[in-house]
Amino acid sequence: MNNVYNSLKQKAAKGIWIDASIDLPYKHKELVTEDGTRTTFVLCVSPRGTFYTARMFKLSDGRWMWWPDAKAEAWTLIPEYLSY
Repeated sequence: MNNVYNSLKQKAAKGIWIDASIDLPYKHKELVTEDGTRTTFVLCVSPRGTFYTARMFKLSDGRWMWWPDAKAEAWTLIPEYLSY
C-alpha cells in the first residue's frame, strides 16, 4: 500500500492529474479515513476549468459521492498531504 501512496504523491508532485472517469479517491485505501466513511480532501478541476477542494463520502447504500456535490473531471493530492 505504501508503494501505491508514494506513486500518488509522485504524480501530484509532478502536477499529474488523475482522470476522475477512470479512478476516484475512495479506491485508494490510504486516502480513506480509518472509519471508512470519507476520503481526505483532494484538489479537483471541473470540466469548465474551475479548481476546488472536495472529498468523497460513503452513503448508507455503499455508493460514494463527492462533497461538495460537483462533477470532478480530474483530481490530485493537495500538497499538504504530500508530507504524510
